[in-house]
Amino acid sequence: MRKLKLRNRKNKRAAFEMSITTIVILVIAMTMLILGMILVRNLMCKSIGLTSDVADKSRAQIDDLFQSQGGEVQCVGAGTTPVDLIPGKPNYIWCGIRASSLSEYTITLTPGKSPLDVPAGWIIGSTSWSGSVTPGDTSPKKVLLLQIPKEADEKTIRFTAVINRKTNGQTTRLSDQQLDLQVRRLDWFRGSVC
Repeated sequence: MRKLKLRNRKNKRAAFEMSITTIVILVIAMTMLILGMILVRNLMCKSIGLTSDVADKSRAQIDDLFQSQGGEVQCVGAGTTPVDLIPGKPNYIWCGIRASSLSEYTITLTPGKSPLDVPAGWIIGSTSWSGSVTPGDTSPKKVLLLQIPKEADEKTIRFTAVINRKTNGQTTRLSDQQLDLQVRRLDWFRGSVC
């Protein structure tokens, strides 16, 4: 009888130690799983391209526009295909300037009228950019910031860019460009992962 009580006590102690060990292993496993998911998420978002440098992408698009259309100033969205804007994230409209001499440029964006209206709440800050550009400065310029609400409908919006150059005190209107921008949601994979 005494041996039976002693054996039951050892069995209970062993079962208790086994359950504590199981709990510790589960906590460690869950921690490793969560850390692994965070690592995979970061790698996936980088490979999809959502976290890459926006200025580099804009520079590539602007370079394509300069090659296909030429000119002194090109803005993203002036090409034949609209540029995608993602609801719920800050979206910049970039312009590239290839100055032949030190000049001051002014780029003013005006939203298009119906049916391509841009709600006033989407535009953050000023709708114009001005600054001096030296020859060889190829960095894209942030002209406008759009903050599109997550619940916004998918649609195409249009801006007119009026571009002026001031050299030696004389202002010249260089061009007017139509900028077409497409409000487009992320596909389900990118939207859920990133």
